[in-house]
Amino acid sequence: MQNKKTQIQNHANTALRLLDEADHEITRSNLGLTSEKLWAAAAAAVKAVCLQRGWPHNEYDDLRNAIHQLEKESGNKSLYAGFTIAYTGQLFVGSMDEDDVDTDRPIVRELVNKLLTVAGVNDS
Repeated sequence: MQNKKTQIQNHANTALRLLDEADHEITRSNLGLTSEKLWAAAAAAVKAVCLQRGWPHNEYDDLRNAIHQLEKESGNKSLYAGFTIAYTGQLFVGSMDEDDVDTDRPIVRELVNKLLTVAGVNDS
């Protein structure tokens, strides 16, 4: 079994890889995969924070609760907004156009970077 630090780094690496893959998918106009990868990246970043803090992270409610807790601690209201954009994007991709999905990408990237900084695995 991997130690906690390795698990956190693995989630961070997964989040960053998925963001890059989302960037690639949008160039192919594959909105479904782009949105799915954005959500998966956000979820992996939240899981990295949860692991670092010893919080549960196996269910959607765990991730949502973690985001709420981080928002309370930091006063940063953009965390939940970014999380919601990532989650709803993959749910409603059929009703979104390329501009919608493309607008979501930098918001989710910013969320992931903030979360990975909180988890101690991102210097940016």
